[in-house]
Amino acid sequence: AIEDPNYSPKLPQTNYVEFEETVIQKQLEKEGNLSDTRHFLDRSLVDCLGMSIFHGKQLKSDIIRLIKEAKYSSKVFLLSPLDSYETDEQRKETKEEMLRMHNVLRETYISQGFNVIEIPMMSPEERLEYILKELKDLN
Repeated sequence: AIEDPNYSPKLPQTNYVEFEETVIQKQLEKEGNLSDTRHFLDRSLVDCLGMSIFHGKQLKSDIIRLIKEAKYSSKVFLLSPLDSYETDEQRKETKEEMLRMHNVLRETYISQGFNVIEIPMMSPEERLEYILKELKDLN
């Protein structure tokens, strides 16, 4: 295979805005393929906005409009960070940066009108029970 000498990967470390625009497009594709039943997403367009705020970058997309057009529930479950955080190939941020990122994401959801339900640090089974109780209250 011939390699393109002009190729530049869209990495958050080297080209954050292009990387995040790609994430937005992938998120829109993923959400566009969902049926009208209830779904749980590990990320949303609000995360894209929050991450751009965290990194101090302006996105090209009209992200606020995209968020308003999305069919998200007003209730958002935000898992509290675990004590056992380590950097690795995917997690480049320090624990302090991760905690700041978590706070920025929470504040971004709140600023966009979402009701953020923080799920405390507990076992996966207990977290599931906590979420199921909150969902029961939704109906």
